[in-house]
Amino acid sequence: MPVFPTPIVLIQRHDLISIRNIEYCFHDTYPDGYVMERRYTPDLKEEFSHDTIWQYKIEGRLEITRGYFCDTAAGARLTSAFGSFADLPRETQLKVLENQWYCDEFLALNGSDRGTFPKTLKGFRAALEILILKRTGQYVGARRSEPRNPNAAPSANGPQESRPSGGEEIMFRRPPSEYTLQRKTKLYIAAGRNPLALVDHYNNCGRRESPVGPEVLAIMPRYVAAYADERRPSKAKCYFDFLASIDKLNVARAEERKRPLVPCSEKTFRKAINKLDRFDVLAARKGIEAARREYAIVGPGVEAPYPGALAYIDEGRLSLMTLLKQTGVWAMLNPYRQELLKKSGTLWVVPVIDHASRCVLGLSVTRTPNAAAALNAAHLAVIDKSFLAAASSCGAPWPMHTGIETIATDSGSAFISDEFRLALAGLRAKHLIGPAKNPQFRGTMERLLGTLHTGFVTNFTGRTFHNVVEKGDYDAEARASLSDDELPLSLVRFIVDIYHHTPHEGLNGETPMDAWKRLVSTVGMPPPPNPNAVRVIFGIRLTRKPNARGIQVLGNHYQSDALQKWRRVNGDGVLEVSLDQFDLGVVSVKFGEDWMAVPAVDETLTGVPLTLHVQALATLRKKFGAQAEIHAGIVHAARRELMETSAAAIARAALGPTRPDAKLVASAERRLGITIRSTEAAKAVVHEGVSSRKALRFATSAAKSPMPAVQEVPVQAAVEVEKPPKPRKSSWIIKDAK
Repeated sequence: MPVFPTPIVLIQRHDLISIRNIEYCFHDTYPDGYVMERRYTPDLKEEFSHDTIWQYKIEGRLEITRGYFCDTAAGARLTSAFGSFADLPRETQLKVLENQWYCDEFLALNGSDRGTFPKTLKGFRAALEILILKRTGQYVGARRSEPRNPNAAPSANGPQESRPSGGEEIMFRRPPSEYTLQRKTKLYIAAGRNPLALVDHYNNCGRRESPVGPEVLAIMPRYVAAYADERRPSKAKCYFDFLASIDKLNVARAEERKRPLVPCSEKTFRKAINKLDRFDVLAARKGIEAARREYAIVGPGVEAPYPGALAYIDEGRLSLMTLLKQTGVWAMLNPYRQELLKKSGTLWVVPVIDHASRCVLGLSVTRTPNAAAALNAAHLAVIDKSFLAAASSCGAPWPMHTGIETIATDSGSAFISDEFRLALAGLRAKHLIGPAKNPQFRGTMERLLGTLHTGFVTNFTGRTFHNVVEKGDYDAEARASLSDDELPLSLVRFIVDIYHHTPHEGLNGETPMDAWKRLVSTVGMPPPPNPNAVRVIFGIRLTRKPNARGIQVLGNHYQSDALQKWRRVNGDGVLEVSLDQFDLGVVSVKFGEDWMAVPAVDETLTGVPLTLHVQALATLRKKFGAQAEIHAGIVHAARRELMETSAAAIARAALGPTRPDAKLVASAERRLGITIRSTEAAKAVVHEGVSSRKALRFATSAAKSPMPAVQEVPVQAAVEVEKPPKPRKSSWIIKDAK
């Protein structure tokens, strides 16, 4: 098993660092770590080694807010009166994202054709004629690609996906007027493209000014050019200095009995500033690197010096039919088999690849590309995926995960959906949308998709098709049977064991695994979001009323001192809860404007995924019936037994094709009623590892004894009590008719 070096968490000058709920600011960096100062007592300095910081990250006690102390971020917070994007109400978030989309799209049009789309009302009006049609098409396309919400409870095999039927109503958001878009775009640029600047507020309308004389036009250039200065004077400041110079000249002109000069309006002065070369202005004010980043939206590529600086996500088709045509097998099949392969011989993969190391950070497999698959891949990109590698029988681990600064996508409906853009905003990641029908702008991703198609599909049967076809001994029945259940796990094995350990041309012969180890141990990487942030961004949103036992979700109780303190002050009001589908050990609860972690009373739930827990309850329900009073130890034993026998099924559920939501959780909670009793006798199951059947007899006899029960938790959670459906085995069999 390869040994991974301790990654360096990249901390920069303007970051706000919270360690053990104590806020720090960056002070200095050293080869072995950082020196930080307390935020409110800057005279106190503390040192933190890279190993210590990474350990705090693993324990969930490290939180870093990137660029918190930047002037643009502070101005955006002051303007919007909100500390972060996550603090906004959901409806406001969606409205801000809608305004951000129009601003980004206009800036892209303006950058590519300034003459047609200038930053004037005429330019904004011309842009809206294009953008409204484009946005309407995106709404329709996104709606068509969304699967219907299944009514069944989550399972490892998952329900089949289906598109909405025709005639369904589609809701649209009203586009902004050219006046609103112009105002929002100015605020957006001034705040460094921080979406908080787009929160609704009112501005003054300006004032009337006098015409411009020739003497004034001769004085203007010097003060207009003063705007391009590293001290970053505002346009208002430049205009104020310009007025001061005019006033000074008028004093002298009055002594000479000359007519006073009339200064130009501020609007005219700003127009003169806007005519300056934008790249030169930004380079002079914020540096050449900031200018390059600003105009990368219309450039051919972005540099990524460390992992997490830039990641690509895209949808790729794995077509067995195309492969068979290339290898000559297609001609050997009869028309009936060819028609079957045309209908079912395609799966879609949604990978996330890091540009600096070429490592695959996340993956989702689906029949129909949609926003849920993109969210699932992004979720896996920021967490440790070693559990998936182990469940897929990989020989190497898959621990690569990082914070992501920029995510590059195309303009597919899944990547411009509200859900996906909300997740990116929660990750504080910039969304770089490349031009349509230009895959050369995403060469790293296109290379990966090509590798998956040629390398993975070709090696799926153990060898290439070319040789066996030439030899004439191709056994279609035995060698070309690809199933939905096998393909995702085999894809994980190919990525983790083969792709990550194969020399890469883009890395000058270095393997992605070695590149990752080298970069994280020498340069560093952005800190991954802590578990609480991951739950808030990607979790399943529920509403619950607390009681003396805490909050109940899927039969499990979650309790903390903060929860009971809030309950004593505010009563048993409804709270918003976020549940991680990969770990039921902790939930995040929103108290006012803050999300806080609340652990489960049952400590054995740590690391237990949603699918495994629901299946365990369903198994116990079927085995013991409605009268059973199940002990916590038995439930844990059932989960452990399922994990040992169904690890592959759990991994398939994590990779797709559907993503659990609040409706699935509610469906599971309606269909089962089990009482979980935790006794000392039942706890022995956890420590001694006895079977669930033996534990039931042991716990039942203990329940009849006078020993008091430690905890009794009524569960209103599970799946429908009925004979479980047989696993769907949609195999692609290549077999010629006799």
